[in-house]
Parts: sequence; C-alpha cells; structure tokens
Amino acid sequence: MPGDAGCFVRGIGECLPFADVSFDAVLAFWSLNHAASPPAVIAEAARVLRPGGLLLLVLEDMPPRWRDLGANLLRSRPLRQARLVGHKLRATLLQPDHVRLSEDQLLAWTSRLFQITQRHWANTYLMLALRREPYRPNNVAARMNPSFGER
Repeated sequence: MPGDAGCFVRGIGECLPFADVSFDAVLAFWSLNHAASPPAVIAEAARVLRPGGLLLLVLEDMPPRWRDLGANLLRSRPLRQARLVGHKLRATLLQPDHVRLSEDQLLAWTSRLFQITQRHWANTYLMLALRREPYRPNNVAARMNPSFGER
C-alpha cells in the first residue's frame, strides 16, 4: 500500500520464506553464481512468482557467446568488442566464492518455467528478463529433476 514502510526479510535463494505465487517480480543481481544450488534458486523464484511475473537476472562471470562477439564486430563497436573479448578470456578465471555458470545451464534450468523476454550485455554483465510461464502443477518438480514424469 502507498506509504507502507516495507520490511526486510532474511533468507536464502534456495528456500525463500514466502508463499507460492505471491510476487510480481524477483530480482537476482550478481548473486546466482554465489548460490549453493543455482537450479534451486531458479525453481524458488518460479514458485513465488505469479504467472506472468518477471525474474530479472544480472549475471557476472558469464562468458559471452562467440556470436555476441561477432555481433559487435558487425555493428562496428570495437571498444565494446575489446571489452567482451577480454571478459571472455577472464571468464576462464573464477573467484573462489563463485560457482561457474554457463548460459546453456541457465537455459536448461529455466526452459520449462520461463520464457526469455530480454537478453543483453551491459558492459561485462549479462542481463536477462524472464517471464513466468502459466502455472502447471508439476513445473517446479520437473525443473528440479529433469527426468520427473518420464516413463
């Protein structure tokens, strides 16, 4: 409500202390690669989001895809190109408190639960906006275990 002061709730991404389908948006800025279980964080975001809600991710230590690098060459953006090439090379090094993530892993974790609505690079950070698919009872269980429901 307007004028409410709001509150802070302490928790971890793998076990959010909120009811199912209770939020319109979930934000994860520079945090997914610090989680003990990034797929569980994605599943929890899906659980607390209303259908059509947004998951906004800003990811560090993500190596750009080669096509991202090529796209900048075609648009004649040499400075951005040099930054992304340097980032791709540095992405092979990982800070000790970070979990290595790839965009392919993210797509696998989100494909049954979300639809990507935006994807772009801001400097050396990959930014994704994902819209929550309509709720289907076994979506979250299926996401946590890809063989869920197979015969």
